[in-house]
Amino acid sequence: MLQRRVLRLGLPGVAGLFALVAAAVTPSLTSAQTPLLEQMSPNQLIGAVIGAVPVQYSGTLVTTSNLLGPASDLLSSLGQSASLPQGTSSEEVYRGAGRELRVQVLDSQSERDLYVNSKTAWIWNSSGSVAREIVGSSPSVVAGALNPTEMADKIVTNLATTSSLSVGANTYVGGQAAYDLTVTPRQAGSMVRRVDIYVDASNYQILGFQVMAVGSSAPALSVEYSQISFASQSSSLFDFTPPSGSTVRTIKLPLSFVGGGFSGKILGTSWDSVVALPQRALAAVLGTAGAGNLTDVETPVSVGGVSAELVRTTLVNALILPNQRVLVGAVTPSVLEADALAEMGG
Repeated sequence: MLQRRVLRLGLPGVAGLFALVAAAVTPSLTSAQTPLLEQMSPNQLIGAVIGAVPVQYSGTLVTTSNLLGPASDLLSSLGQSASLPQGTSSEEVYRGAGRELRVQVLDSQSERDLYVNSKTAWIWNSSGSVAREIVGSSPSVVAGALNPTEMADKIVTNLATTSSLSVGANTYVGGQAAYDLTVTPRQAGSMVRRVDIYVDASNYQILGFQVMAVGSSAPALSVEYSQISFASQSSSLFDFTPPSGSTVRTIKLPLSFVGGGFSGKILGTSWDSVVALPQRALAAVLGTAGAGNLTDVETPVSVGGVSAELVRTTLVNALILPNQRVLVGAVTPSVLEADALAEMGG
């Protein structure tokens, strides 16, 4: 039996941080018109992105998630205990000189911000007046991890051998003419049908992405700028001092899964990657009540003669094993079951 490569992984967490991190790399389809642009091959476009000089900008980011698909009804039974992405949200994003970054999330009752400058990195939540300082790595490393160009370099390097690359129809993103770099997995076990990465035609900055799932005509995840402007930003936007009376905490890098200290194990590679977690990690994501209500969407399956429970969504599937392990990945159930046999020693 072919042995899948196993890597150790400390999974990032901290509820609410995911939305802020996602905002640093984003797209948008705001027009059906097709701009006339210089023709580029995938390799030329990737090279332009990797070699691009970071520029300052500001914009309004709209994220639309249908990751849960039919399982979205689960949210109504979980109430406020769930921290799963579903629906639409918006953030204000500011990129300054060097690696300065600010992401601001506003709703009717609270404000959340990520501040990164040359000296510090903070996460602020006005609900409860909690300020969290990110420590254990320099702010420039934090901002660099969120830099679209640097992320593109890593993504292309990791996926090039398992993906087909092409350039689709030109489009507009946040009012900017953009190329569409299309990445199609070549691994049959992936639930990802296609990823479209939108690249600004003037500055070669990554403006966002759209993820299409197998068997679905609508994007499972679409991160779009409704508007974006490439202009200098005031340095004061990226400064933060905890207000008097606020609670100050620290987040140590590397982060642990949802603050719970869980270490995951990655089975497989690239698009066929699966994360193995302890079952108690579900309670950290869904809340204790939510984890208990999973029976509403579980499907009994047999893995090597042993009963297990399968949870299916539009893009990500999960398999709960009798030994309390949970396998999660954007892969087909057959891939999860094959990894489950290996986890159970089958």
